[in-house]
Amino acid sequence: MPVDPSPARKKPKPDIADMKTLASLRGQAKAQVTRIRKAVEEASGADAVIPNMAMLAVYSRKLDLYFNEYRDFHHQIMVLCSDEGMEEQDRIYEAFEIQHTEDASQIPLSIQRSDQTPRIIVQQQPLKAPIPTFDGKPENWPRFKAMFLDVMRTSADSDAIKLYHLDRALVGAAAGIIDSRTLSENNYVHACKVLEERFENKRVIVDIHVNGLLNLNTLNRENAKDLRELIDDVTRHVDRLSLMKEEMLGVSERIVVNLIAGALDKDTRLQWESSIPHKELPKL
Repeated sequence: MPVDPSPARKKPKPDIADMKTLASLRGQAKAQVTRIRKAVEEASGADAVIPNMAMLAVYSRKLDLYFNEYRDFHHQIMVLCSDEGMEEQDRIYEAFEIQHTEDASQIPLSIQRSDQTPRIIVQQQPLKAPIPTFDGKPENWPRFKAMFLDVMRTSADSDAIKLYHLDRALVGAAAGIIDSRTLSENNYVHACKVLEERFENKRVIVDIHVNGLLNLNTLNRENAKDLRELIDDVTRHVDRLSLMKEEMLGVSERIVVNLIAGALDKDTRLQWESSIPHKELPKL
């Protein structure tokens, strides 16, 4: 269906340079869709030895990505377009939408043909653990990186499939960080570098966990649930600091123990103090 133009208003004079740039970017998105169609045909054709279902899933995701890019550029063109040129732009968009629909529909058909065609199947080593997710919070990056790389090390999949898993693992604020060019080129190594440059900041991560320990929730009364939450908070911060090679030793351990004791309610604090041998330094 044609895209609805913006609400009726007096249009400024079109900027021809901007129009040409946007049209060029829109054309590049369309070209990517065309290349994906050819790749899908090759991946599921009669000469294909292995029906790569994961790769077809990657192509499906990329089709949606480039469709959204094309649509965004088209919307910007419509804002700049003169009233006389809108009808032509609508025709251009409608033709692309038909092409995208046809291309997207080829993927389920390709999967169906692959399922029905006798082929030589090479068994790949299955993943030994579920893929972890990363929500874009710097303090969660070290753990995600360690877990994800450990899973990928045991996988016999290609870089293209590893990139697919990585892109799917990014959720929340991290979703969509990998750019379309990296995805289209199946550049798994570059994607890993992009994420490391953005989120691997030791100072920021350490500060987050130190501040977490300095701002523990104080227990107002003896309560098992609140005490368990306090233990979980401290354990999470200490474990994540350990992952950053910041161990709880010497004075740092004394400080953390003092912070925990200060967060306890009066009754729990008295019971804890009575359990410690006289003049002995308590361990974390």
